[in-house]
Amino acid sequence: SELPSRAADNIFWLGRQLERAEALARLLRSTVNRLSGETRSTSDVEVPVLLRCLADQGQIEPGYAIDKMRNQMPSIDHILPTSVFDKTQSASLRSVIDELFRLGSIVRDRISLDTWRIIRRIDKGFLPDRFGVTNLADVLTMTDDLITELSAFSGIIMESMTRTQAFRFLELGRRVERSLQIISLVKNCFIPMPEAQGPIFETVLEVADSLMTYRSRYLANLQLAAVLDLLLTDETNPRSLVFQFMQLSKHVERLPRNHEQPGYTVEQRLAMTLLHSVRMLDIQEAAETHSLGDYEPLERLIETWEFQLPRLSEAISHRYLVHAVPSHQLSDISPQ
Repeated sequence: SELPSRAADNIFWLGRQLERAEALARLLRSTVNRLSGETRSTSDVEVPVLLRCLADQGQIEPGYAIDKMRNQMPSIDHILPTSVFDKTQSASLRSVIDELFRLGSIVRDRISLDTWRIIRRIDKGFLPDRFGVTNLADVLTMTDDLITELSAFSGIIMESMTRTQAFRFLELGRRVERSLQIISLVKNCFIPMPEAQGPIFETVLEVADSLMTYRSRYLANLQLAAVLDLLLTDETNPRSLVFQFMQLSKHVERLPRNHEQPGYTVEQRLAMTLLHSVRMLDIQEAAETHSLGDYEPLERLIETWEFQLPRLSEAISHRYLVHAVPSHQLSDISPQ
């Protein structure tokens, strides 16, 4: 069926907001767990790293990521519950959910009734007045519920959505955003390398929803090379960076295009470049170099990914999604 470019644009961004909401919810849950004493034994070393991640995502003031400044600022225990629901901040989790709901309502005729019900439950369930005065315990409960709802959303997409162009653009949005979230997590947690590596490794795996996978594979032996392998280069892990790049490459390959034009499209070349860059990464060598304090190789690679991913997103938008000109039908540019 024909998919107007404006609808494709909304669906693409629905996918991005879905992944952004989940990534923020997981990051917040891990942070609140440690702030509230659920995992108090190692929280002193983990919390500063998690706060750096939250600041990078625009959830809290950047000062909380700097040790000397954090001590002079209001207690994070009081600030965090408020900032999560701050609708005046476009990056706050509540604002992300507002945008998820807005986009879902626009494309309601292109998603299932069950999917729309989940979006409505997410919107109504993540509100500060649900418990009256919101504290860390409330945030923990609500992020738990939110992750469950978002997982149901993702499950319906994968199991019930027909593989049309709408599905493809939703997946492209999800994979672009999940890639950016993985990169942000690795950058903020491993550059520079933390002194207490074991607890940080475990926290990173927890936020990336890969802790159980790691434990089943490596038991309790936390090593940088194995952690980076699972997060970056493990093609069997749906939470790894290479898995996202594989999916991006697959979906870009199946987008409608003019086959009379020879060679690869810009978006095909970008997707292939990203996939090649992570597949060529020697994890063992990268981990050894990184452990010795030479962060430049991983930093350089992260900078490349951070540059190329937005370019890929822009290339897809430029060719297929909404422009200043009137909306076109994607089937119009499909091969006949």
